[in-house]
Amino acid sequence: VLKNIAHSLEAPDAKFYADTHAKLTDNALLDTLHWSEADKSYCDYGLHSPKVALKATYKLNEYDERVVVYEREVLEPATERFVPDFGYVSLFPMLMKILLPDSPKLGILLDKLKS
Repeated sequence: VLKNIAHSLEAPDAKFYADTHAKLTDNALLDTLHWSEADKSYCDYGLHSPKVALKATYKLNEYDERVVVYEREVLEPATERFVPDFGYVSLFPMLMKILLPDSPKLGILLDKLKS
């Protein structure tokens, strides 16, 4: 949409939007950066630890009342990896019509939706 608007207005940054659109709709780049073969899904990639917990601690608030505060406790250090949770990130390429209709990954995503 922004690419088309910038082009229609002959905006000076129209090329930037066209280049960005080309990158964001490049299925090969999408697969390289976000497809996890192990999880058979599109995933976020970054520093992630699957082993975390919320630890309840008690603190006094401004009225000297004891309140529960939950703090994140990391049980395993984060490493760079795919985040294997199937959700909106996994479906985003399909929902935004980025994934090509003849992509073999489309069938995999649709099968996961059924289960």
